[in-house]
Amino acid sequence: MTQSPDLAALIGSRICHDLVNPLSAVCNGVELLELSGVAPSEEMSLIRDSLANATARIQLFRFAFGPASDAFVAEAEMLKLLGTLSKGTRHCFNWNAGTAPRSAVRRMLLAMLCAETMTPLGGDITIASNQTEWTVTATGRRIAIPTEAEAVLNGEQFDLPPAQVHFNVLAASGPIEFEFNDTSLTLKG
Repeated sequence: MTQSPDLAALIGSRICHDLVNPLSAVCNGVELLELSGVAPSEEMSLIRDSLANATARIQLFRFAFGPASDAFVAEAEMLKLLGTLSKGTRHCFNWNAGTAPRSAVRRMLLAMLCAETMTPLGGDITIASNQTEWTVTATGRRIAIPTEAEAVLNGEQFDLPPAQVHFNVLAASGPIEFEFNDTSLTLKG
């Protein structure tokens, strides 16, 4: 008997896949403009940086909301992704989890998205893993946790707004340990 596919994850992955293609085409167009002798400008730099960030966000969403598997995700791929996401934002993302199974990467990135939401003024978010568990820690000037999101992380059922759906997806993916104070938080799975 075969297991039913996770349709929501497959749809999320498909949407991300279909959005990456036109973004890649725009990136190629910008590169061709630069090669054709267009003078470097702040506008071109803004377009290039925005495209890189949008592409990285889509890759992040594909990992976080796409189907999980036992295939491994290379440490270099995660370092590159989080490095791009850290450029020009309020957050600095750090990957100390090595090469990891996609199923674990999915949960770690969902926890990272939760930590990002809970540090609205920015901060440092570190993802670490050993053979048995992963940890996402965040430090920032202020930790702000939406009441219903905290309840979801503690196992309660709430329909959160779309901008906070990562809390529901993380909670549905397995047990989570969660603690916080005014300037730091830790999520463990």
